[in-house]
Amino acid sequence: MKFPNQKVALNISLLKFINFFLFVLLPLDVPQRIKIDFSKTYTENIYITPVRAMLEFYIELSDLQDLPKKRRRSPYRGEVDITVYRRKDVEKKALEKWGSLDYIQKMKEQHAQTRTQMRLAKRSSFNSRPFMTFCNSLHSQHKETIFKTGTGQVILLAIGVNSANALMKLAAWYYTHSHSMFAEFIHSIADTMNQMLFYLSCYRYGWASIRNISSLISGVGIFFLGAGLSVYHGCMGLLHGAELVSPFWAFGVLGGALVSEGCTLALAVNQVIRSSKMEKMSPLNYVLHSRDPSTNVVLLEDFVAVLGILVAGGSLGLSYMGVSTLADPIGSITIGALLASVASFIIYTNAMALVGKSIPSDKRLLMVKLLENDRMIRAVHDVKATDMGGSYIRFKAEVDVDGKEITRSYLQGTDIDNLLEEVKQCKTTYDVENLFLRHGENIVDTIGGEVDRIEKNLKKNHPGIRHVDLELN
Repeated sequence: MKFPNQKVALNISLLKFINFFLFVLLPLDVPQRIKIDFSKTYTENIYITPVRAMLEFYIELSDLQDLPKKRRRSPYRGEVDITVYRRKDVEKKALEKWGSLDYIQKMKEQHAQTRTQMRLAKRSSFNSRPFMTFCNSLHSQHKETIFKTGTGQVILLAIGVNSANALMKLAAWYYTHSHSMFAEFIHSIADTMNQMLFYLSCYRYGWASIRNISSLISGVGIFFLGAGLSVYHGCMGLLHGAELVSPFWAFGVLGGALVSEGCTLALAVNQVIRSSKMEKMSPLNYVLHSRDPSTNVVLLEDFVAVLGILVAGGSLGLSYMGVSTLADPIGSITIGALLASVASFIIYTNAMALVGKSIPSDKRLLMVKLLENDRMIRAVHDVKATDMGGSYIRFKAEVDVDGKEITRSYLQGTDIDNLLEEVKQCKTTYDVENLFLRHGENIVDTIGGEVDRIEKNLKKNHPGIRHVDLELN
């Protein structure tokens, strides 16, 4: 009669063992998944470069040799990979060397105070010689490049020609007392000063906006100095009058100035034609869009200079022949009006360039089409292509990346047979999670590599692009 009770007791014991195995022993072998709050601060995965490690923790490069390191894609142009160290490992090494983070912070404060004292000492001992040395060093860095470029040759020739013309026109005005010659003298002085300013502003990439700033200052100078004085002197001539003396000096100077200004104008026109062909634009659009402010200003100044010489010659001729004594001062006012019109155009075009104007829509559409033709991109949104000045373009867009194509690109460089074996070896959710974490990180690296490839292809097909900012949507 006890047998049934023993059988029931045995079944109960078996059920207890199974329950203990399933809910106690088995979970001990398989780690439980931990839910992660991704909104909390986490810095265990931060990696820094050797330079940053030495600057922040005051350690030497030799101190980093024993630390684990990784090779990552370089974010900088011209570099393939960079070496990075985990910040926690570097911090631990710094603690071994200096004892505490407080001591490192004290060293940073001391160095900051030292740098501040050095800057103050330099300011207190400032004189013109170091400043001139600094300016000369900047000028010498770019002097060779300026002489070799077409823009630099145009500017240098214009400086020489306008300087010589200014001296000759000054002498002619002194002997003839002509209002038109005075206007031409002021015109040449303004041109010479402005072109010297351009010469000093011919910097490489990174200083491109200085060229537009110089052109803007030039336009303001032409407007007030050139146009203002010419109109003022012409108005004074209308009110008070003046007798012409020996106008033959003036005709000789104007003839020589016409030849020299005509040569520089021809050179500037030739440079604009060459540059417009390189940009695949018409010469008129090249000038209107201010692709090269220095050449454009020289071109416009020389064009107005030739017109001014013709106006001055005609005014002098009419006054000398006795047609009207008012022709000479009216010529001065006319030259001032020409200068004012050119100055207004220069101010407007360069102001638009400085505030960041968009490139032509047809050129922007070509860039977008190039992106859309790429296999990895499904859509392109919020495109902004800005002219930074000096023919440099910044391109920004949000791109919708095709995840399947990115994964296919990653799998193409992966041994599928080994991947299949890894999948077959997954027995638990923990194994599956590790598999996805490992390959997921590699897929993210593939995305970065594809973005780099797309950016390089965009710059190759559009050499004017210097900044490319593709944001993944």
